[in-house]
Amino acid sequence: MLHTESIEKVHKYFTNLEKEEQWLQKKLDAGWLLIKYDEDMNDGTIYTFQQIDYNSQKKAVYKIDFRKFDDNEEYVDYIEIFSENGWHSLSQKGDEKHIFYTISEDASKDIFSDIESFCGREERIIQALFRNGMIYFGLLLMSIYIYVQFDKVFFIGVGLYAVFAMFKSLFSYISHKRSLKSMSIDKV
Repeated sequence: MLHTESIEKVHKYFTNLEKEEQWLQKKLDAGWLLIKYDEDMNDGTIYTFQQIDYNSQKKAVYKIDFRKFDDNEEYVDYIEIFSENGWHSLSQKGDEKHIFYTISEDASKDIFSDIESFCGREERIIQALFRNGMIYFGLLLMSIYIYVQFDKVFFIGVGLYAVFAMFKSLFSYISHKRSLKSMSIDKV
């Protein structure tokens, strides 16, 4: 039975998955094992940690991939490939961000076998950020239209939220584009 004082929930937003992995490692080094997460591309992630007692648990390594699955069989195959290579998933089929961990000393310390698969992850993130930015831009236009047509003040707040979320997506989009560009230059 878990005691509530041995559980910690943290809400954070990362635009860089490597920094997120490093933060998860620091939490683990401090004695907090990630047991669950709930992600939202624009609002960040709620991480649930459990306090650990054994140093052997601190040997875990976290890595993050970004991929969306529409087909359950494709998701199961994806998880099995990682499992066969010593990685355990904390994700669910509906997640786009997939956090993996390994405690196996035989497992590779990275989930990407080459620079192309790493670039693939960045490209998937860029596409999702662009999609989200367009959705928020549409929401902004719709809120402006409704406000002008029907004089509904509530939609000013909706529009402001859409602007905030749209810019957040835009800044993340630019950051990942730069990262992808630097990786492309490095591989030449």
